[in-house]
Amino acid sequence: MLREDFSNLKNDTDTKRLLRVNEFLDQTNSGGKWRIWKEMEYRNNAPLKAQVDALTSILDERNILISYDYDQLRWGNNNEGKFNLKEAKRMALKLNSTKPDWVWKKLWKHQGWMKTKLFMWLVHHKKILTWENIRKRGVSGPSRCQLCELQDEMMEHLLNRYIFTSLLWDRIAFIFRQTDRDKGSITNTLRNWRRNFSDYETINKAWALAPSFLIWDVWKERNNRIFKNKKSSS
Repeated sequence: MLREDFSNLKNDTDTKRLLRVNEFLDQTNSGGKWRIWKEMEYRNNAPLKAQVDALTSILDERNILISYDYDQLRWGNNNEGKFNLKEAKRMALKLNSTKPDWVWKKLWKHQGWMKTKLFMWLVHHKKILTWENIRKRGVSGPSRCQLCELQDEMMEHLLNRYIFTSLLWDRIAFIFRQTDRDKGSITNTLRNWRRNFSDYETINKAWALAPSFLIWDVWKERNNRIFKNKKSSS
């Protein structure tokens, strides 16, 4: 907290008379400027000057609500004064210098079911529990693909290259007369799939939902064969 981080400043006699936030803000300047320790002689005190500059820098980033009533404890980084998930995300991105993958934004704006969004997120990060990934966790068991019953079960094979799955992708291409499928990478397919291409909103919605419903249906069929011993008749 600021009180602990800047404890050396709180005992200064010049600040004891400044009791409220509006007294700390010089509103005669455009936009308002902090006049904290304006009359303090800190220029010859390097450690104190460093703390003053650091605190002033922090306060300049805050959205301060000026009021002549009693001060209230508020979250100082947004106009609402409340901490929320949006603020948590902003703080996390600020702490993490790595540029976030833009795909997450594309997926969460997707209009499909939440469970298909989550599944597409796992597919994008290659984390779905095919036997290819289960073996990496040290689990042994039958690794044969439950759909073709010939090859080892791998994500690319199951959701992209298996002959039945490939026919479904071809069916989508036939219906819409185009496709953004990458036959070599399911993750590239999800990454590069356009949000729209038509002047008709209904067609664009169907186009945007097609990949998620396709891979979700293939995954459900795989799970039904493993856990329920049931095969689709279609």
